[in-house]
Amino acid sequence: IWAMVGYVVSLASIYLSANIIDALAGVFGGTRNFNMAMKVAVYAPTAFWLAAIFNVQPPIAFLSLMGLYSFYLLYTGLAALMKPPADKVLIYTIATVACIALLWIVLAGVPVLVLGTHRL
Repeated sequence: IWAMVGYVVSLASIYLSANIIDALAGVFGGTRNFNMAMKVAVYAPTAFWLAAIFNVQPPIAFLSLMGLYSFYLLYTGLAALMKPPADKVLIYTIATVACIALLWIVLAGVPVLVLGTHRL
């Protein structure tokens, strides 16, 4: 049950992240396009997800820092697909990271609310 709830929450987070990216595009002078925002939302965290495999073995866990490459993927994805002015790409990226981090904090509590207990 935990895995199913976690999977649904993961899919919801991608969809909601795409909505955030799309909404912020208008604020920062980019082109609002949900399909392009979905591409950014799906591909940007890929390095983070792949790097998380290193956490399985403590001696190589430091290699999970390679997941920080996701920030670069987000930056370049926003610039290429959402097309904000060049001088606003960095602030658009920072605002997107802040909003999505807040989203993940909220969504992290969903399994607890659905299942009633926290599993460590």
